[in-house]
Amino acid sequence: MDKNTYLHYLKLFGFSFYNDKLSVNKNYNIKDIKNCKLCNLYESKNNFYTNKVIKSNIFILSDIGFNDNDAEYFNSILSNNLNLNLNNVYITNIVKCSNQYKQENILKCYQYFLNELLESEANIIILLGENLINILQLSNFNIGDIIFYDFYGKKRKVLLNYSFSFIKKNPSYENDFINNLKKIKE
Repeated sequence: MDKNTYLHYLKLFGFSFYNDKLSVNKNYNIKDIKNCKLCNLYESKNNFYTNKVIKSNIFILSDIGFNDNDAEYFNSILSNNLNLNLNNVYITNIVKCSNQYKQENILKCYQYFLNELLESEANIIILLGENLINILQLSNFNIGDIIFYDFYGKKRKVLLNYSFSFIKKNPSYENDFINNLKKIKE
């Protein structure tokens, strides 16, 4: 059996393949995020929840920024269901100054995200938002799925969950959201 046929055979049984050749530019220091002026979004910088943790076992990447009310609500979900709080996790959003989730904004903030991920030294990555699968160049990855991802020589567990803004708008999905988060304990 040739290699191509073998890979298609594995895909039929649910194996996922991804690109593990993400390159990190160390010039994007995460301490400079607040002073970033790569684009004009810094002029309309929103007041997002500021991360109080640098090193953490859990890294949460959101497609939108959390304000203080969102952070309180999310903290209550974490503490009531996982015995965690925001002081135990590194949480960030993909676009640093805005909730404008556009490709050109993502490309400008992308290197900051990669450096945040490296510096956090997290073993577990939670992606809040289905559109974030492209950030790590994943495919065949659905909400509630967990995969192991090799990033710069370190295997990390990745969980895809609903966007937090989706949960706020559709509270009937909150139990699914919580049950997906509980999978990281396994």
